[in-house]
Amino acid sequence: DRHYVSLCEVLGLEELIDDPRFDNRDKRVERADELMPIIRAEFTKKTTAEWAELLTEAGVMNAPVANYDDFMGDEHVQATNSFVLNEQPGVGEVPLINIPGLDPIQPGSALSESPSVGQHSASILRDAGYSQAQIDEYVASGVVGGA
Repeated sequence: DRHYVSLCEVLGLEELIDDPRFDNRDKRVERADELMPIIRAEFTKKTTAEWAELLTEAGVMNAPVANYDDFMGDEHVQATNSFVLNEQPGVGEVPLINIPGLDPIQPGSALSESPSVGQHSASILRDAGYSQAQIDEYVASGVVGGA
């Protein structure tokens, strides 16, 4: 409840602290469909950075929700080489995530190559016991991609 009280204070919603609809955790969970729109409306009034500073100062656990562009532009992500941009035929530059603890992905390596749609369909179906005639029929009818 300490975080809820601090959150209400930071948001300027002190009236919610003692509101009998939300005065304990179970009630807040049960009535989240009433409470969350009130809270969300307040969060539209400042930037993420402003809220993060205010919430942190008040001791309220918080973290911004990053979208894809935020993640890709994050200075920590950039500094730690968390991803590599790799050219994919027919697609262009695609970011590939480097797995911590393993060597970084190198352009041109097997890990950097994504198969095109249907590139391996025939060999997979052949390995599964399908005849070439069946495979040709599946490709022609669009059941699988063909290369």
